Order: sequence, then C-alpha cells, then structure tokens
Amino acid sequence: MSKRFDVISIGDSTHDTFVEISEAVIRNNKGLKGAEICFSWADKIPVDRVTQVPGVGNSANAAVGASRQGLKTAIRTHVGDDIVALSIKENFKKEGVDISMIKEYNRRPSNYSVVINHGAERTILVHHEFWKYNLPRDLDARWFYYSSLGPSHEKLHMQIARYAKKGIKVAFQPGTYQLRESIKTLKPVLESSEVILLNVEEAQQLTGVKQRNPKKIMRALNNLGPKTVVMTDGPDGAYAYDGETNYFVKAYPPEAKERTGAGDGFSIGFVGAIIKGKVINEALLWGNANATSVVQHIGAQKGLLSEFGIKKMIRKYKNIKPEVI
Repeated sequence: MSKRFDVISIGDSTHDTFVEISEAVIRNNKGLKGAEICFSWADKIPVDRVTQVPGVGNSANAAVGASRQGLKTAIRTHVGDDIVALSIKENFKKEGVDISMIKEYNRRPSNYSVVINHGAERTILVHHEFWKYNLPRDLDARWFYYSSLGPSHEKLHMQIARYAKKGIKVAFQPGTYQLRESIKTLKPVLESSEVILLNVEEAQQLTGVKQRNPKKIMRALNNLGPKTVVMTDGPDGAYAYDGETNYFVKAYPPEAKERTGAGDGFSIGFVGAIIKGKVINEALLWGNANATSVVQHIGAQKGLLSEFGIKKMIRKYKNIKPEVI
C-alpha cells in the first residue's frame, strides 16, 4: 500500500551555483526582453560572492515550500550518481520531503545550473540530463504539482490525466519545454488541471494572445481546460480567474534582492492555500507573501515561508487586498 501524501511534486531538480558579479555591462538596459549582459572577452571576471543551493527547480522548490507549509510532501524527480545527487537528496530530507520516489541513474551526472546575478536580475546557464520519464504506479495523493522537465516527457501528460480521473487534483506550472509544446500535446494535462500557474509572458506564449490584456489572456487559458488560472506579473502584481471572476492583487512593496524562484514561491503559496481550503482571494495573498520573502534572499528556497510566516507577512501588509477587476 503506497503512502498517502497531500502533495507529490513532479519535475526536474538541479544544483544551482550562484555567482554574484558587479563587473558587467547591460546592453539595451531598459527592462526589455532581449537585453544582454556583457563581460570582457578572454578575461578573468571577479566574482563578488558564490552561493551553493542544492535541490532546486520549479517542482523541487514547490516540494520544499509545501513541506514548510505543513503539508505531507513527496518529490518525483531524477538524479545521477554524483556528489550533486547526494546534495539534492540531503536537501529534501532536511526539508522533510519524502525522497522514496526519486529515480537514480548509475554513471550519469545530475542536472546543474550556474546562475549569474547582477543587481536584482539573473541569467541562468542550464545543463539538463536526458532522463527516461515515467510515473510509479499506485501513487496516492490529494494533489500533484507538475512542472518543469527536460525533453521527451510527453508520456507523463497522459499518466497525470489518468491519475486526475481517479480524483487527484493537478496544479500545473509549465516549464520551458512544456511551453514549447503544442496545445494538442498538452491537452491531457491542461484539461486535467485544477489550476495553472505561469507569468504573463508564458501565458501569452501558450495561448498565442499577443495583446497584453490580462483578462483576455486568462480567458484563453481557461478555455484550454484549467479550472483556475493564476498569472503573475512580477513587481506589477498577480491575477487570477476562475471562469467567472477576474481578480488582481498588487505586489507587496519591498524591493527584490534576487528574483530567482519568485514565481515558484508565489505558485506554491497559492496552491498551498487552496489545499488548506482557502478561497482565491486569500490564496493570492499567500502567494504574494511567499514570493516577497523569496526575493529577499539568494536562491529560490531560503525565503520560502511556513504557514505562520505567510500569515505574519499578510498582516504586515494588511492594506493590500485582492480586488475584482
């Protein structure tokens, strides 16, 4: 008999090495997509600070965030047999995340990323191993949190859809490869999703809506199958749509120190609230609180909050409340 979990998080995990640099030039520095970070060619660039963060990634961050909120959590992810794999597993165990579903590969390296921090923004150099994705049989959970994976994971869409028919609710935070897939390929998981979570640019990419019109984008996403749409817009706030009502909440005011994991923090804050029986209005505030805390720290997990921490943050900014738009 398999264990019963509140959340099983499904997706890739990696080890992040953060390098903070000040000797860089940003070309086209207007906050526009396409800006470039530039270094001197064939030179040694001083690094101000190095921070090692094992066991991260969208689904890994969600697993840690859910566990800190007091939810019984497991992770389904893939690792090699190197020292990186050991650090990833140790991080999950330290955070109270069940690792019995981790798939290990002999003579293979684990996923690894180098994150270049300059100011509050980051550029990520990513290495993804090629894994053979599959879900174990007889998983037992209230929710799946399904997010970023490498290529050739499409069979999981159907497997997750079958579990959804058995009563497991699905939170879907599409990653890079999933956003590149066709709607036809994503259809099983989109139609099985209780909630989809992504940022405005990702939502436009998925729906093909070119206008930056939050209501129009969220309606288009809702029409693809997810019951609830959650769409973040960085420091400009976040939106939600349940098929009837559009919601908006302003971001909390503190300036970001480092933005890696802000979207993951918001997403698992929102989903954790829903799992605990909160309505959309309150869940938006849980997401806000978690994301605000995450961006005050280096890395995606250090700032993830407990339920007590989330409620404390919400009380601190009690004048900011979701509104119907």
